Amino acid sequence: MKQKINYLKQARGFFLTLIFAVVVLIVTVNAVKISQHNIVGKAFYNPIQVYGTIEPALPDGTKISFKAGDVEIASTVLNNSMYGYDPKLFFKIDDETTLKREGYREGDVVKFYIEDIEIAEFSYCAPGMNKKDINIPTSKRVEVSTKTAKADIERTCRPVLQCGEWSECVNNIQTRSCIDAFECGTEEGKPEEARECRIEPVVEEPLGIMDFITTEWILTVSLFIILTVSLIFLIRKAIWIHKIRKYTKRKGTVKKKR
Repeated sequence: MKQKINYLKQARGFFLTLIFAVVVLIVTVNAVKISQHNIVGKAFYNPIQVYGTIEPALPDGTKISFKAGDVEIASTVLNNSMYGYDPKLFFKIDDETTLKREGYREGDVVKFYIEDIEIAEFSYCAPGMNKKDINIPTSKRVEVSTKTAKADIERTCRPVLQCGEWSECVNNIQTRSCIDAFECGTEEGKPEEARECRIEPVVEEPLGIMDFITTEWILTVSLFIILTVSLIFLIRKAIWIHKIRKYTKRKGTVKKKR
């Protein structure tokens, strides 16, 4: 019986030791995995830094980028035709535990772009510092110069917007056109070209006496008064003459009788 109890104790001790060893192994593996795959991937431990110059010179603010396949793994802008000096430029490293491609993998062909124009490619970039000076091929210089100049104008252009009058209210909407006199090609700061409106009902006010008094009305009334006064004057004159004649005739008849 005693021997059996000792056997059970030994078995339990072995089983607990085995569980402890498994737990330690799991924790260790996860710690290593987390340390190797953080938000920037292995670049946290083995960063790939790139820097260099561009020839011939291009305007400050020109965008450059690096792509592995269709994935952009780094981008910045030029300053005095240099990149990666300040601020420093690092490749995003792919997390190989995921199916999605999100960064650089060892041995990738990396393509270099200026304003989305492919200029060059590199077959391999080693961990640490990689100086990549770029000489723009002659066949690409006109295209690059044109696009970087246009991008520079868009970055520095200050639009001057000229807007027309608002249209009549139709279906509760008014519209107008706003044109950039400098054609900067940006919608930033552009005023609204449509707005809601409401057609107010027309309320007809009752007509007053002053609404009837016009120049024609005054002339008509004046002419009527003049004609009326003239007619009265002529009638009174005719009556007066008639009375005088009648009086004169009566007086002449009286003299004859005497």
